[in-house]
Amino acid sequence: MKWNRLLIGMAMYSTATLMSVLAQTSQTNSGGKLVLLNWPDYMDPAVLEAFTKETGIAVQQVYFESDDLRDDMVAEHNGGGYDVLCVSELGLESYHRRGWLAPIQADRMPNLKHVDMALAMSETLSNYGVPIFWGTFGIAYRSDLVPEPITTWRQLYEPVEALRGRIMMLPSSAELVGMALKALGFSANTEDPKRLRAAEELLRRQQPFVRAYAINTVDKKCPLVTGEIVASTMYNGDALKLQTFHDKIVYVLPAEGAMRWVDFLTVMASSPHQAEAMRFINYIQDPAVMARLAQYLRYAPANSAAEALLPAEFKANRIIYPEADKVERCERSVLLSPKARKLQTEIFRRIVPQK
Repeated sequence: MKWNRLLIGMAMYSTATLMSVLAQTSQTNSGGKLVLLNWPDYMDPAVLEAFTKETGIAVQQVYFESDDLRDDMVAEHNGGGYDVLCVSELGLESYHRRGWLAPIQADRMPNLKHVDMALAMSETLSNYGVPIFWGTFGIAYRSDLVPEPITTWRQLYEPVEALRGRIMMLPSSAELVGMALKALGFSANTEDPKRLRAAEELLRRQQPFVRAYAINTVDKKCPLVTGEIVASTMYNGDALKLQTFHDKIVYVLPAEGAMRWVDFLTVMASSPHQAEAMRFINYIQDPAVMARLAQYLRYAPANSAAEALLPAEFKANRIIYPEADKVERCERSVLLSPKARKLQTEIFRRIVPQK
């Protein structure tokens, strides 16, 4: 979570496209290479080059642009086609239940001693995934283009007239519906149908103010940088990157509370290269490597030894490391019941135009 969420070089995967990618993946596997299913721009290319130079193991990345798309890509072939997967905690739990994940082999990962495994939230999850980074999901806005500072979710979901057609929302069901629930004063993880319907009504009232349910690019062409939009839901690291292109971009954790996420690396049970995959994850958790990645991505590493190597200004950045009281107001996503998840997905599809 976390990314330049523009799917580089690919549109939404059609079945034919995905079949082609997986065919290439099969050929790659036969050559002894690892296939990493990852967010775009969520890995320093120099780190992959150094890993290959040290081990002789090449890494091919396949990209996804949202948790929902990743779920579709993995489910379409029943967990096959990939060796290593970057996954959220919700995906980790769901994939584990489906038998798609291989247990983490601690004896192959001496660098696990540096990792804060408590971020996995449960012993079961810590046995199948290794936390890499954590961060928050909030609001980024242009302070020079809004009539007043945005400090609440309510201001984004019930915006003033000046924001009509100038808002962008991340097209992810958990975040879109979840933050509407937060705006109403409810938990983002509620399963109450009445509260979910209230969130849908709030989303309908917001629709005329939304320019697009889309992914922000993290570059100078981003519509938040150009001023085409003035506010957007966003992950903290992406906001930090955009601030390098425009100094009037502000990132805020809304007063109602925000979301705190954790990303994991895990090994697919179908992988024919599990030993190499475990070696890759262990390499990534080397403190020097993780410190480099943290500065490249602008996210907090789940690695205490890596944190010790980070510059003081990095650790003092309140967008990367929010104040304790703000962290306490953040929720972690939980896996909803099938009934609640179905309702959440149906709301999302009624609100967001489907491709």
